[in-house]
Amino acid sequence: MIRALIFDLDDTLYCESDFVASGYRAVAEHIAAGCGRPSEEIHRTMMATLAREGKRRVMPAVIERYPDSKIQVADLVDVYRRHKPEIRLFAGYAQLLRELRTVYRLGILTDGIPAVQRAKCAALGLEGAVDSILYTWECGQARGKPHPYSFRLMLACLRAQPDEALVIGDSLEKDCRGARGVGMRCVRVQRPLIRWGVNCGEDADVVVESLLQLPLVLRQLEDRNEAA
Repeated sequence: MIRALIFDLDDTLYCESDFVASGYRAVAEHIAAGCGRPSEEIHRTMMATLAREGKRRVMPAVIERYPDSKIQVADLVDVYRRHKPEIRLFAGYAQLLRELRTVYRLGILTDGIPAVQRAKCAALGLEGAVDSILYTWECGQARGKPHPYSFRLMLACLRAQPDEALVIGDSLEKDCRGARGVGMRCVRVQRPLIRWGVNCGEDADVVVESLLQLPLVLRQLEDRNEAA
C-alpha cells in the first residue's frame, strides 16, 4: 500500500525557467540602477544571451554589454541567488497537493543551494502544503540525489518503508535511479516540450506528462498491488 509521495521540485512542481527569468529580472534591475539603462532592455539582453550562448555566459556578457555599471560577476550571482522568486506552481497543482495530502504523507526532496531552494518553496506556498521538505545539500552536496542517504532520510521523515513510498520527479538519473537504489518505485514526469533524448521509461514504473495524471496512476498501482 502506498502511504507516502516524495516529489522533486524543479521542473516537477513548477517551471524552472520561470525562476531563471525571475532571477535575471532582479539582476537587470540591479544593473539598471548603476548604469541608467532601462531594466527591461537589460533583461531582454540577458534572456537573448541565455538562448544563444547558455547560462554560463549570461553574467559576463551583461557586464561586457553595460560596462558603466562597474559591477562584478560575483555581485550579480549574489543578487540572483538572494532575489525573491516570482514563480508559481503548474496549473492545478496546488489543489492536487491538497487532495493528495488527505490520503498520503507528502514530502519534497530537492538539490541545490538550500537558501535558494527554500526561497522557491516559500514563493510557491509549499512550506505548509506538504509534511516534510528536505534540502539535500544541507546534508552535504555529495549526499544530494541520487545518493541513497537523502532518500532514506525522507522515508524516515514520512514514517514510510521503501515499498510504501513513491518518488515523482523529472530526472531519470537523480529521481528514478535514486529511488530504485533504495527500493522505491518512481513516476517519471516528462512534459512534451522537455525531452532529453533518452529512453524515458527506463527505471521508471510509469511515465506521465502532468502530475494531474497522478491520481489515476496511484489507483492503477494500488490495483496492481492487490492483484499480485
